[in-house]
Amino acid sequence: MVNILKEYESGKATKDICREHGLSAATFYQWKQKYGGNMLNNFGASYYDGGKKPL
Repeated sequence: MVNILKEYESGKATKDICREHGLSAATFYQWKQKYGGNMLNNFGASYYDGGKKPL
């Protein structure tokens, strides 16, 4: 989910992301609303760094 939203943030078209990952547009936008923006950055850091916040 995090990687999918990061694809969007990098400029990839929503329709292309949904088609490649087998998502509906509604599901994508729900994820974006719930996990997008600042929360996505915090989730990614805590998930990939084993829960440690970057300095």
